[in-house]
Amino acid sequence: MTKGKLNGIVLGMAVIGLGFAMPSCPGQEAMQQQINSVQTVNQELVKKIQTVTNQVNSLNSEINQMKQYMVQSTNVFAAQEALNNQLKKSIEELKSPKKGGKHR
Repeated sequence: MTKGKLNGIVLGMAVIGLGFAMPSCPGQEAMQQQINSVQTVNQELVKKIQTVTNQVNSLNSEINQMKQYMVQSTNVFAAQEALNNQLKKSIEELKSPKKGGKHR
């Protein structure tokens, strides 16, 4: 090797060594603090989202239960309406004079 090539290699290695030896680039610490802050906020948001998701799932469960109660109530009301109609019919039959019978 020639002395010029050797000097070029040594100089290149020195520059690379300085790059590794430097503690950090300017602004790297501030950037890392921002990243840490964003990660903390992200973790808090994930917890809040999980809480809201649990609440929504609970509400959906309650809504489904209410739907079942509404169906049952509708069935009860329909049965009561049928019984009321039958009762009205029976009362009307009792009030009306019997055919072929004597009137008082």
